[in-house]
Amino acid sequence: MCNRPLGANGNTRLGPSHNFKECEQWNLFIKECVYFSAVYPDSELEKMFVNIFGHHAHPLRKLRRMLYWMPKFKNLSPWPIPDPLPEDALGIAKLAIERITSVDLETKVSTFYVSLSCL
Repeated sequence: MCNRPLGANGNTRLGPSHNFKECEQWNLFIKECVYFSAVYPDSELEKMFVNIFGHHAHPLRKLRRMLYWMPKFKNLSPWPIPDPLPEDALGIAKLAIERITSVDLETKVSTFYVSLSCL
C-alpha cells in the first residue's frame, strides 16, 4: 500500500520525490510494462503525474524521458516490420530473406517448390 502520510518517517522536510517510495516503485514498474508493450504516454498522463508526484519526482522524470525517446526509437529502423505479419512460415522466411538481401536493389526473391518424391 502507498497511503502513508507526509513525514511518516519522522522527517517532514522531505520533498515530493522522497515520499511515497512504494507508489513510485509501482509506478515505475507500470511504466516499464507500458514501455515494453509499445504504448505511448501522452501529455495528459504527464499532467496527472505532476499532480500526484510533483515536478521533480523520479516517475515524472522517467515519463518525460519516455515521451522524448519513444517516438524517436519508433521510426529508427529503415526496414519496418509489416503490421499484420504473415501467418505462414514461408511468408515470414521470405520477408526475412528480403530484408537480408535488401542491400542489392536488383535482388529478386523467388520461391521454388520441389516435390518430395524426387529427393
